[in-house]
Amino acid sequence: MMRTLIVYATKYGSTEKFAHILGDILHDDVDYLEAKSSVNKDLIHFDTIIIGGPIYMGQIRKDITSFCEDHLEMLKSKRLGLFICGMQDEDVIKDQLQSSFPPELIQLATVTAHFGGMFQFEDMSFFDKAITKKIAKISSDYSDVREETIKAFAQTMNTNVDD
Repeated sequence: MMRTLIVYATKYGSTEKFAHILGDILHDDVDYLEAKSSVNKDLIHFDTIIIGGPIYMGQIRKDITSFCEDHLEMLKSKRLGLFICGMQDEDVIKDQLQSSFPPELIQLATVTAHFGGMFQFEDMSFFDKAITKKIAKISSDYSDVREETIKAFAQTMNTNVDD
């Protein structure tokens, strides 16, 4: 059985939730790693690596950027999937996805996607609540989980292996 590592960064838990939704429908033996974790997973033991993170203020979390930079050569030798999470308008999603990962990884990725996002006001800092209310014009919990996109992402990864 193939082994997959899903590496993610999360601020309030949404991306972790999306990573687990994805992992539950992959055919592989799946392990998870929060990018900021001090746990050291030897990437050589994984056939596939999926990397995802949330977009805040137009940027992916620095934990993901650092992970990609620190492991770039190893990642280039793996089967890759890349995703972002966030509540951006469709017209900016494609650009943010492209700018969130090194160009070499974007080119090598089997699949890239935007999984949607969530606003969970009870978990947010005062600052994040204020920004969300002002910019997104949303003042209560809101969810845009793109389950069909997550399923299609998993299907592409599963098909790519099973062929």
